This record gives sequence, structure tokens and C-alpha cells, in this order.
Amino acid sequence: MTRVRALILAAVMSIAATPHFAEPPVVEADSRADVVRQFDQSSKVRVLNFWATWCMPCVAEMPILQKIHESYRERGVSLVALSMDDALPGSREEARRRVETFAASRSLSFPTPLYVGSVPDIESEFDLDGEIPVTIVFDENGRELSRIKGIIDATRFRAELDRFLTGDHRSAK
Repeated sequence: MTRVRALILAAVMSIAATPHFAEPPVVEADSRADVVRQFDQSSKVRVLNFWATWCMPCVAEMPILQKIHESYRERGVSLVALSMDDALPGSREEARRRVETFAASRSLSFPTPLYVGSVPDIESEFDLDGEIPVTIVFDENGRELSRIKGIIDATRFRAELDRFLTGDHRSAK
């Protein structure tokens, strides 16, 4: 695991450690460390989803992610959905408003930070190919356990999370 990945995971984990409120404020993240601060640091399993409001598969996936968040947050799973909306032309404030409006309209209760850094940097740090949605699952040490490109299958994903929570990381990369 690279140092940058470890920093991002730590960043995501600390932000999710804040009390759970409906529609958490949209924060800006411009590095892996900022992303990692979003996660609950005490979580056993960390789910990082890359998405955007203009991505129809991403939009379709959000209700699934919300249900997973509601079902698993008390079991040690921390979920963060990193918005790539700032990659579009336009102002950062417009991107922030899109994400805030989207999260509020769907009552998302997990962090949805807005990525404002270099897209090539984040793609390199997380080994992304430019397509979203992508969901990456990490253990508490930042080790990648699984990666899903496209919309997650809720039943399979829940079974995977259950397995990871029991310490079964056989499918880990």
C-alpha cells in the first residue's frame, strides 16, 4: 500500500467518525489524505465509492448505498461517496451545490465529499480508469479487499461485507 493511499484512508476514516446526521455537510477533498479523513477511524471495513451527480448509474446506485450505510454503520462499516463533480467545467461552488442538493434530496446520511484535486492524481492513487461508479472496500489497515466497477449488486455486496466483518478476507487483493 502506498503512503498516499494510507493517508487518504486515514482522512476518510476520521471524517466519518463525526456524529451521523442526515445530509452531512459537503467538504472538499483534494488529496487521498482528505478522503481518508472522511471514514470512521474505528470501523473494521471502509467502503469508498467514486460517483458524480451527472452519472446515471451512480445516481441509480445511491439508494442501494444509503440502505447499506443504514444497515452496516453500527456493525463497523464506514461508507464514503467521493463526488467527482468538480471535474466538469464550471465553478467549484456550482459543483458543491449540485452535490449538496443531490445529497439532501435523497437524504443521504453518509459523507459525500467533493473531490477538488487533480483527477489524474486520484485516478493514479486509487488505480482508477476514468469510469464511474467504482466502489472499493478496504480493511481497517487500508488494504484493498475488493473493487466493483459499475453498480453494485446489493445482495452480493452485503454477503461480501458480512464475510469481511467476520475477518474472512479470502477475496482480498
